[in-house]
Amino acid sequence: ACTGAVTGIHIDGGATTLHGGRIEDVRVIGNASYTTAFYINNVSYSDFKTLDAHSSLVGVDINHASTVNNFFTDSDFGGCAKAMILNTGVESMHFYNINFHENTVNVDDGSGEHHHWNNINAELDIEITPEDRAGIEIVAGDTIWGADTELIASASSLNPFKVIGYSLDPSHEETTLIRFSADSGATFFIT
Repeated sequence: ACTGAVTGIHIDGGATTLHGGRIEDVRVIGNASYTTAFYINNVSYSDFKTLDAHSSLVGVDINHASTVNNFFTDSDFGGCAKAMILNTGVESMHFYNINFHENTVNVDDGSGEHHHWNNINAELDIEITPEDRAGIEIVAGDTIWGADTELIASASSLNPFKVIGYSLDPSHEETTLIRFSADSGATFFIT
């Protein structure tokens, strides 16, 4: 039995970046307190297909500023404290047909970079704001926009989120605009 930190598969480019690798059909059933199923460091332009990580502390931990353009496909992460960690510097990862289930955190993205997510299946929290559906009234004038109104603190969210709907009911004299921001209005997702 595990009594300390252990890694199932450790792939490390070392001093030079490892390019063009392929890992396929690997399943790690770990220990939820100790196991990192897959540790990937300084690896680029590689394919990771059909990785399964279950009951692990971390499903896959991706590191290093030279870790770019890797492809993860047809994989399943379940029962992990953190299914996936994308650390600072990791860029342009591609994720296709990934299942997340029964994880405390699906993705901890500290990279601050753009990644490609397609056909991701996950147990995600759905939030209706406000909970009573009475609405949020924002008072504005004829040529004055209302103040920023925070509904969800997206900047501190540990999981990716998606706005799936909103409803506006302005009076007939008012112009309406809705914008989404994670930094109190310095930049916007949608304008």
